Amino acid sequence: MELCRLPVAGDGQVTFDDSREVDLQVDASSGTTEWQAGQGVKNAAHSHTVNVRGGTCLRWAATWDTIAADGFYAPPGNYDIGYGVDSSQLPGSTGGPVLQLTD
Repeated sequence: MELCRLPVAGDGQVTFDDSREVDLQVDASSGTTEWQAGQGVKNAAHSHTVNVRGGTCLRWAATWDTIAADGFYAPPGNYDIGYGVDSSQLPGSTGGPVLQLTD
């Protein structure tokens, strides 16, 4: 996940309501969420602001071990990747590419 600021826009700020800054998730074709970055982690309830210089990006990454919400490996199939910055200043989650798991 990236949040970039154009060079011509100058410096800016983004404010987060708690320690969770992004929403990264994997959804089955049925619509159920199979994995979400940070699941099981209690987010600290402190608001914070991050400065973003013009022409730079904030980047977040996560790895899914293909363990589904039921605790077993996700079966082969197509999974939708959703992502978004968790800030009231920016629009909600965006649908991303489709991930195909095979045997």
